[in-house]
Amino acid sequence: MKSTIDILKIVGIIFILLRHVGWYFDFSGNHLLPKIFVPMGELGVNIFLFCSSYGLTCSAINNNYFSLSNYWKKRFVRIYPLYILSLLLYTQFVYHISFSNFLAHAFFLHSFFLELSHNPDPLWYMGVLFQLYLLFPLLYRLIHAKTIYFWLVIASFYILNYLIIYFINISIPFELRLNSNVEDSSIFSYIVPVATGMYVARYMSNSVFESVTSMRNKYLLINILGLLVVLLYVFIKGSNYQSLYEGVKIIFPLISSFVICSFIIWMKIIDLNLYQNKIGIISSGVFCCYLFHEFYFYFISAYITKSYMITPVAICITIILSIYMQRGYNTTIKHIFRKSFYK
Repeated sequence: MKSTIDILKIVGIIFILLRHVGWYFDFSGNHLLPKIFVPMGELGVNIFLFCSSYGLTCSAINNNYFSLSNYWKKRFVRIYPLYILSLLLYTQFVYHISFSNFLAHAFFLHSFFLELSHNPDPLWYMGVLFQLYLLFPLLYRLIHAKTIYFWLVIASFYILNYLIIYFINISIPFELRLNSNVEDSSIFSYIVPVATGMYVARYMSNSVFESVTSMRNKYLLINILGLLVVLLYVFIKGSNYQSLYEGVKIIFPLISSFVICSFIIWMKIIDLNLYQNKIGIISSGVFCCYLFHEFYFYFISAYITKSYMITPVAICITIILSIYMQRGYNTTIKHIFRKSFYK
């Protein structure tokens, strides 16, 4: 199962890299590619949150208890120093942000303000991830106690989130909103993949997935239907059908969750043991790749070329540098903290 989740992380980061690569390289002669890359990036975010909630749940289950102090120590050590480093690099080289913006990002408050949430752009996700960390202890206790309560809470969050967004859109003038892009800055917009990741980690063991591989053709159909929704999403996002676009956007997390689960089932029929180490190495650099990818893109486009033809090379360079950066960070942290703490 670990190799399958690692592959999901790799797929997710590639989708996000393809989404952002058009901002730094010239795709002016290829109008179709940027439109395709947009929903790929949004699917990548859903995959990341699925994998994050899956990993958090597995960690809590393996430890047989849930200590809030240990939970927050691990989250801080794994994420915060790298996050602050990326914020400093973006501030110095790529984006021009104020000191108040820097402080808002440092304390994960940028998600609540329109002018701050996407500046620097790649770090908007960190605000959502921090919201997941805040919410996870509650959700874990719910899913550990009774599944029906867990799904009732998830459904309530999902419905209330879009009711609030609808209320904001019709009741509050654009110029008075703290953040007009609420649906992209709230963890509740992504609550379905988060809940799915937790449920898969808690209940869907390897034996359960293996028992449904006989129905893999049905899950292939889900993949195909999901792909059709993505293509529809591409079409309407580039058109004037704004109401249809909003409708598809609401069900996009649901489709993403079904596609992710069917992908896991399909991966069960593939022997990944031969590639497990290589998959693990690439997957280890995914977090650094997300944090620093626009920094790498900026320097490659500024000092080499802006031609879209170099984008595969730029993506490969970004992934390789991120793997070594994460490896160096892990080594440093293991020397500072006890190895048992960092596991």
